[in-house]
Amino acid sequence: MRKQLFLSIIDRLRKLQKNEQGLYVIAEEPNDDACAIKHFDLWNENLTNTHEDNPFYTPAVFIEFTPIPWQYQGTRVCDSVVTVLLHVVSRAIKPTAHGSMYQHEALEVFDLLDAINMCLDTHHTQGFGPLTNVLSETDTNWEELMHNIEHYTTHITNTGIKTSYQKITQPELKITIK
Repeated sequence: MRKQLFLSIIDRLRKLQKNEQGLYVIAEEPNDDACAIKHFDLWNENLTNTHEDNPFYTPAVFIEFTPIPWQYQGTRVCDSVVTVLLHVVSRAIKPTAHGSMYQHEALEVFDLLDAINMCLDTHHTQGFGPLTNVLSETDTNWEELMHNIEHYTTHITNTGIKTSYQKITQPELKITIK
């Protein structure tokens, strides 16, 4: 289920684009060239060694799964309310102070966060319910990169642990003795 949810979030966010007026829109189909987010990956403390490890384009979204408390419903079906963290990493543009000539451009990161929320709001697919944004953390100590975190919850039903049985019929055996 994590793989399905991970890929579904990426597929949905790949539709997020900026139009000619600079406004965020959700396209009918993904277009990687026009996508507002330039990199997607699983979260792995990616900001610890950004210069030494794999560099990435920004803005980037890293997806983290918090521990999942599964509840079994019987007959090999379980469900859970899952919390997914989106680590949204963007280049920091300074200064953000009121009256700064760069303030509007520096605060565009909040437009991106709003657009991500708009894009994912009530997004769902088979196996999990709508994504709901329950918490937003704003980076308060940035340098080159700004790292904001959006918390989403969804209800997942995992039927993948079901075992399917297939009846095997034995062929009829005929023995002829001559």
